Amino acid sequence: TGNESIFSESDSLYLNGEFDKFELSYLKRYFPWEQKTTGLLSGTINVFGKASSPRIELKSLIEAPSFDKITAKSISGDVIYKNDRLYFKGIKLLTMAGEYAGTGSIPAGW
Repeated sequence: TGNESIFSESDSLYLNGEFDKFELSYLKRYFPWEQKTTGLLSGTINVFGKASSPRIELKSLIEAPSFDKITAKSISGDVIYKNDRLYFKGIKLLTMAGEYAGTGSIPAGW
């Protein structure tokens, strides 16, 4: 039935993967916004911990990112999800006008 889960809350997870130049526009239906979003995503993802509270680590580089009318050369950095929060570490945005860096976190509970 539709209510069955492949994991129980106490299951331990260890998943990892790589991606190379994945076009972000393919994910349009999952974005919570309507603005055009494109770019070529490369990097690694690691998911580990208990299924009830996993830690997800994404090390990424997006080449030619664009969001609506904003375009850049690249954006890179680490995104970590843990304890219902998204953490951004070592974020670097490279544009024609210069380089911008940032770090921070936002709530992200589901």
